[in-house]
Formats: sequence, C-alpha cells, structure tokens
Amino acid sequence: MATITCLSDEVISIILGNVSICIKDVVSFASTCKHFRSMIDDDNVLWQGKLYQRWPDLKRVYNKRKYEEHVNFGKEVKASIKCRRELWCYLMQISEMHYYKDDLSDSDMKDFDLLFRLDKGAYHMNYYFLIDELMSVLAQSPRESNLTHRYYMKKLLRYLQQCRLKGIWQEFIKYSDKQQILEQAATIVAQWYQPKKHVSYSRVKASLANIAQQVLECLKKEHPNHSIFSTSTELFSFWEDNNIDDNQWDRIEGKQIIDTLRKVLFDEVGFCGWLCVHPDITSRKHTFIDCVLEKKNGNAVSLAIVFHSVARRLGIRCDLISFPSHFFLSWKSKYNTTNPEDEECFYIDVLHRGSILSRNDCPKIRGAKKCPIENFNTYNKTSPIETMLRMINYLQVVHRDKSTEIRSLLELQHLIEPDNIDTIMQLGHYYMQHHMDLSDLMVKLNEIQNNCKSTKCAEVRRAEMILDKFMKYTNRLPYDKTIRQKKKQRKKEMMFAVGMIVTCHDKIRDRSLSGVIIGWDEEFNSCVEIEWKQCRPLYNRPVLDSNTLSQPFYKVLCGNNKAYYVVEDAIKKTSTPSWIDHKEIGRYFCKFEDSYYVPNQMLAEHYPCDLQ
Repeated sequence: MATITCLSDEVISIILGNVSICIKDVVSFASTCKHFRSMIDDDNVLWQGKLYQRWPDLKRVYNKRKYEEHVNFGKEVKASIKCRRELWCYLMQISEMHYYKDDLSDSDMKDFDLLFRLDKGAYHMNYYFLIDELMSVLAQSPRESNLTHRYYMKKLLRYLQQCRLKGIWQEFIKYSDKQQILEQAATIVAQWYQPKKHVSYSRVKASLANIAQQVLECLKKEHPNHSIFSTSTELFSFWEDNNIDDNQWDRIEGKQIIDTLRKVLFDEVGFCGWLCVHPDITSRKHTFIDCVLEKKNGNAVSLAIVFHSVARRLGIRCDLISFPSHFFLSWKSKYNTTNPEDEECFYIDVLHRGSILSRNDCPKIRGAKKCPIENFNTYNKTSPIETMLRMINYLQVVHRDKSTEIRSLLELQHLIEPDNIDTIMQLGHYYMQHHMDLSDLMVKLNEIQNNCKSTKCAEVRRAEMILDKFMKYTNRLPYDKTIRQKKKQRKKEMMFAVGMIVTCHDKIRDRSLSGVIIGWDEEFNSCVEIEWKQCRPLYNRPVLDSNTLSQPFYKVLCGNNKAYYVVEDAIKKTSTPSWIDHKEIGRYFCKFEDSYYVPNQMLAEHYPCDLQ
C-alpha cells in the first residue's frame, strides 16, 4: 500500500508549500520521523515561502538583505516566533508595571531593549519582527483586539521607531554639508512623527528620481540639444546623493531646466500649494514629505523641499530662503564668481505654481512689510537642520492642544538641539505634568553647566535654575502607591460603576457628552485636580454646596480625548451606548461589549465590587 514515504522529497516540499498549510503544520510533520525532519530543516525555499506566507510585510526587509548574505530562513522563522512570544510576555506584564503612570518615559521601557538592541544580545532581525507584530495588531479594528494591549503597543512602537531614528540622526549629523541631503532630513521628521506608518526613505528617493526623469523626458522634447543629455550616469548619481555648490549650466540652459521642472511639477504631475491661514489637524499631511509626494499637495516648506531635491538631481542649485510666514527658493545662474553680488537673483514661489520673481516683482511677495528683494542677498540659505526645526515649529502650532503630539515634537527638537535650554524646560514641564522621569534632562543640564561656565554665564544660570526646579520635583515624596491601589468598596446607593457608558452635561459649552466611567469617589476629592490636571477641561463642576460635595463623583472619559470629574446628579445612563473615542481607553479597559466596557485586570482589582 502506497504511503507518503513513497513520494519524493521534491513532491513533499511542494505539498507543504501550499498556502493552506501553516508553519505549525510543517513543524508537526517534521516531528514524525528523522528523514522528514532532516529534509525540512534543509529546505530553505520552503521556509522562505512559509515566512512570507505568515508575515508578508517582512519580504521587503529580506529582499534588501538577500544580496548581502545567505539567509537561513528556517532559523529566521524560529527567531521570529521566539521574539513575538517574548513581546507578548512583556505585554502581559506592562499594564501591572505602569498602570499608575500617566505616560511612559523612555526609562520606563529600558527592559524592552533586551528584545531588540544588538548591544544587549538581541537577534539582529528582532527589531523588524517586533515592528511587524506591533503594526499588524494595530492595523486590526480596536473592537477585535485587546484594548489594553493596543494601548501599550502604541507606546512600544513609538519607542522602537524613535530608538532607530536616534541612531540614524547621529549618523546624519556626522555627514559633511554636502552629504546632508534635504529630503533625508524631511523623511526623518515624517518617520519620527508617524511611527505607525511605513515611511521609506528609499521610496521617497525613488519618487523624486521619477519626477526628475519626467523632467528630462519633457526637456528632451522641447530642447533636444541641451547639454544635460551628454551627462554621465555617474554624475547624475553624484547629484542625487550630494548637495552641489554651483549650477552645472549657463544661465540659458539652467533657466530651461527650471521652466521645464515647473511645468512638469505643477502642470503634469499636479502638485499644488496649500495656503495655511488657520492651521488645523489635517494640515500636517501637507508637511510630511511622504504625504506630499503621494497626495501632490503641500505647504511652502514641503513643496520647496520637493522642488529643491528634483532640481539638484538635474544639476541645478536653488537654495531655501526662510521668512517668518513663507519659504522661497533662490536661484542664480552662477554662485562661485569673483563678484557674486553682480549675479541677478531670482526667487521661486512654490505656493504659486513656481512663479519666478525678480526685483521688479517685489510687491507680489506676500508677508513682508518692507521690500524683501532688496535684502535677499543678505539672507543665508536654510540648512536641512534649520528646515527641520521650521517644520517642527509649524507642527507645534498645529498641535498646540494635543499633548501626545507636542511631546513627540519636543523630543525631536531636543534630539536636534540637545543644548537648547528652552526646549529642555518645555520638555521637562511636560514630563512633570505627566509624572515622568527627568533624569536624562538633568544629566544634559549638568553637561551644559560643565561645558559653558567660562563663556555663557547667562545660560549657565538658567540651566542651574531649571535643574534646581527638576531636582525639587524629583525629591518630592511620590504619591503613595498603596493608596492608589487600595480597593474601593462602593455604597449600595451609588447608581453607576466603572465601565458604564453614560451621558454627562458640559455646562461650559451647554451640551451633553457621552463617556465611560473609569473611577469614582464617594464624595468630592480635591486630589483629582492634581492627578488629572493634564486633562482639559478638567471637570464639569456644578455649584459646590455641602449637599453636592457629599455626593459620589465620577471620573469620565469622553470623546475627543476630554476628561471630566462629574457629580452623580449630572450623569444619566445613555440610552444608546456607543464607542468612546479617547486615547486612554486601553489604559483602563480590555474590551468593548457594545453596551459597556470591560475593565482590565488593574481597574477591576481597584474597583472589585463594580463588576457585578
């Protein structure tokens, strides 16, 4: 009687490669006999197929590696499974470790370094395994996953991405001025701010190179005898990866390239300027280079970066010039001359379809009280690092009411300007407000004092004052954790419990809001004001007479990340329970059950009598 042992190894490999057979099935099959185990262990193609079948997003990572080294895909599968298990073990513990913290500092996640840091002994692919697992879970609907796990996954993903970007940044600032490419600086900002998105620098470069190729094709039709068509491939590659000191063409041929670039960029490809009068939440899409290249819509900074980056690939030097309310690109036919002042300067306004302005067009330049053309030659070009800071300042205005985004931007600004005392002070204020660790900032302030004593006395005094403030905060006795962990026994007459979806009335705006209860006090507790002072509005306080203060008060998370401390009389059970859009939901609840939220382990332990 024929059995599977009668089949050749090649046929068995084809069968096991079927998409209906998972990794677990392959492992189980390999355990049936020594021959199958040996055959499967040596079948690198089979394991490669299974790895890509189970984790398809990793294919792009391995495609980059396969030209550098031979990859043992069986080993990669085992390492991936081990790493993901370790991640989930960490997630099972993280809520218990950090439940009482308003936000997590980098020092709170140092233990997580063991899973991905090479200098801590982690497997060299673990970073990619972790990113893949976190992103795949976060891509699922929140209603289909554990909310507490999602809450901490977002923090771990941000930490992972920013640890990698810190390394990239340290390499970037070591580059010479020629190698500090503007689009790479812009990509770092986009990657830092969008940790849940795959923002690929190679894809950004490819998009810009594609536009440059379109410009060449259009130029070929209109000016077939242009000198650029005798340029070597090696020189084009050099322009792509290096800033250039001067234009490679005379005035006529340079102008032909710029005119063609304007035509392709704004007429054929369809880029357009976005005038930001009143910044809002959507305007960030017009700042990040990946979004601008995809949507073809950008603000002055992002469009100037695109224009500059394509022009450089074509041997054109045009510098970014920054004004308080606008960005221009300046262009001269020649920069390296004996009398650079004699060269006529033109200015490219990317918000107006790349229109070229000369001294005679001065009145058309907006946002300047005095004629800027007369002073343009006194302005220095904006470096990639200065452009990054300008982008960060703009985003801070856009997200002035979004605390999480502000933290991310301040930390990026601190990375770029580690000795900027104003940034340290603002970041420290955020950390104190959210009860976070200040030790790294204090180390930096000590460094500033040690390095600047002889030259910058004013800065040293400021550093000393801020450090003293930080030390006083750090030396305060922490809020007694045993009090916070004390189990609360509810009164029988209390009407509401944690997890209930309720409606409360906002007297300030005269509207009713739907929210979920995350805690309560038997009577008004003034300590809540200290504990919740990062939430705005803090709470909906009615007239505080003795009768009101003696009632139960409830902590309620409402939509749009608002939090309230509400007296029982001002709450009613909602007739149509619905999902509450609040970033802190996962800190307290593990699941949404259509009519109520299920408390996670930590919240349930704190309010044991509310479950019934």
